[in-house]
This record gives sequence, C-alpha cells and structure tokens, in this order.
Amino acid sequence: MKTTPAQLVSVAAPPSVADAGLTAAVRPGTVTVSREAANVASEKTNIDTLAPKVGTVIGTIGSEVGTIRSEAGTIFSLIGTIKTQTGTILTEADTVQPEIFTIIARPTTKRRSLHAFSLVEVLLVVSLLSLIILALMNVFNATQTAFRASLTQTDVLEGSRAAMQLITTDLRGITPSGGVSNSFGAVNFSVIANNNSAYTPLRQSLPGATVQRTNLLNYFFSLGRQNQKWIGVGYIVDTTSTSPLYPLYRFYRETNTTTSPRVLFDEFANAVANAQWTNMSHVMDGVVHLVVRAHDTNGMWMNYNYTNAANFTLVSPYPSYGESQFYMFSNMVPAAVELQLGVLEDRPLARAESLPFQSVAQSNYLAQQSGRVHVFRQLVPIPNVDPTAYQ
Repeated sequence: MKTTPAQLVSVAAPPSVADAGLTAAVRPGTVTVSREAANVASEKTNIDTLAPKVGTVIGTIGSEVGTIRSEAGTIFSLIGTIKTQTGTILTEADTVQPEIFTIIARPTTKRRSLHAFSLVEVLLVVSLLSLIILALMNVFNATQTAFRASLTQTDVLEGSRAAMQLITTDLRGITPSGGVSNSFGAVNFSVIANNNSAYTPLRQSLPGATVQRTNLLNYFFSLGRQNQKWIGVGYIVDTTSTSPLYPLYRFYRETNTTTSPRVLFDEFANAVANAQWTNMSHVMDGVVHLVVRAHDTNGMWMNYNYTNAANFTLVSPYPSYGESQFYMFSNMVPAAVELQLGVLEDRPLARAESLPFQSVAQSNYLAQQSGRVHVFRQLVPIPNVDPTAYQ
C-alpha cells in the first residue's frame, strides 16, 4: 500500500525526539517515511518552481500559434490573390491567343510592321523630298538656261563681230571712180532704205521703257579698187525669206579697170531687183537692223538736209523712215560711214520662224524680243576721201 504525505506526517517523530537529535532511536519504518516526506516536499518545491516557467512556455506557445495562424491567414489571402491574377492572366491569354496565331502565321509582315514608318512620316518625307527636288530642278533649269544663253550670245557675238569686220573692211576700200555725175556714171557709194515697197520696219518695246526702237533695213553698194581691177561689193537683207528669217547676203564682183565700173553697180541692182540670192554669198541670219549713214569731212550726217556736195544725189524710191537714200558719183565718197548692225539670237529666231510668215503672231512675238537683239555700231573712216569734193 502506497503511503500518502498526510500519513507520513502523522507518523513522523515527535518534535522532542527530532530536536534532541535522537534519530537513531526512531524505528526504521519511521525514518523511511520521513525521507519520503522530504522528497515529496522537494518535488513540490521543484514543481512550484517549474510552474511559472511552464506557464510562460505555454503562453509563448500560444502566442506563436496565434502568429502562425495570422501568417497562415496572410498566406491564404496571397493564395486567393494569386488565384485571381491567374484567372486574369488566363483571360488575357485567351484574348491574345488569336493575335499570337496571327504573328506565327505572318512572322515577316508583323516584324516589318513593328519597325515601319507611319503614314504621316512617309507623307512628310515625300513632301520634303518633293520640295528639295523642285528646288534642285529650278536651280538646274536656271543653270541650263544661263548656259544656253551664254552659248547663244557667244555664237551671236562671234558671228556678228565677224560680219562687222567683213563689212567694215569692204567700206574702207571705197574709192572715187572719177566718172561723171549722172545716172549713167559709175556709182561710188549708194544707200537705199529698203528693197520692198511693202516693207514694214520691226518695232520693239524696250525693257523698262514706254518708247519703242525701230529696226530698219538698208542695202548699200560700195566701189573699190585694187591694182588694175574694180571691185563692187554690196550688202542686203532679204525681207521676203520665210526660212531663215532676215538673211544677210554679200554681193561681190570684179572687172578690169579698162571697163567702166558702172557695170558692177548695174549687176548688183539687177540681182536685188530679181532676188537673185543664189548669186550672192550668205553671211548670216537674223539681221533685223542694218543702217548705213554717210558723214562728211566735218563729221556731219549727210541726210536730206545736206546740200554741201555737188556729186551727191538724194533719192527716195521707197519709204526711208528717216534714213537718207543717195548715190555718190565722180570723186565724191564719204569721209566716214556709220554702220549699225542688229542681230537676233538663234532661239527666238527659230521660234519666230515656226510662226506664220508676216502674221500678227510673228510680229507680236518679235516685238517682244528687244532684249534678245544684239546691236553693233561702228564709225568707219574712209582713207580714200577727196576733201575737194566737199568744197
């Protein structure tokens, strides 16, 4: 039978015995009970000591369990959020799936579209390129026009200077014939306003001005001498030619000094009257202005008001438009000759030739081309002048 602590106390030794230290006198059974009681008291003490610690551990465990429960709730909330996001992703995947199939079916086209320009950018670039090309075309056209104009002017200037040199050389060779002063004598020098009664001068408006310039066409003959031969030279512009327009021809004949030089002028007059252009040399085209004026030893223009010469005969077979027409005989030759030559450039000349001959359109077109006419003017002194002819 197990002994309880109460029973052990009840059978313990009396205080008198314990205080007296008479433990040896106690019975063996009583001593065992006392030891058990002491052990129980010690265990109780230990239990009382451990009880707070156990309580603390239990409280800690409870707190940890609460924390674990809170974290478990958080985890469950995250799991719910993940489920929601997973559902959203699945929904978007269902939406994107056809586009993915389209990309897979057309990988090249889609890839290109991702790196292509927008329509606005393309239109902007095209517009800028168009403006640049137009600007370059304008510069190119201006350069080409200037280049062609320079070439045309060079050709016109070279041809006109060559013609001026040829004419002035012939004029310097004018020589008195010493013949009689009448219609049957040799003609030293003559100027006629034009060779056509229906001739109309070309009037052109000057750039930046209200006045007009009148282009006139004279034809003239000069007599010269080299050693034992007479030389007759004449120049005339054919106003009846449709193509080319305004061609300049040169007449040239020679005869022996034993023959009257009158035949040279007669042959020239016959060639002009019968339009025998093939018997003359073609000098150049586009001569819209050819005027020759004679000056005396004092530099005075020998026009219709001039009366200080005996062998100087003024005539007016055709309208002269202010220019004098005359014949010089015997020892009369001009002291100087004023030569004016106006030449139209090649391009406007070709344009005028394409229009109907002597039509209103052609006349109006030529009237607007004054800036394309190059005018040359030179005063040619005559070395063989006889001053006594003017006394």
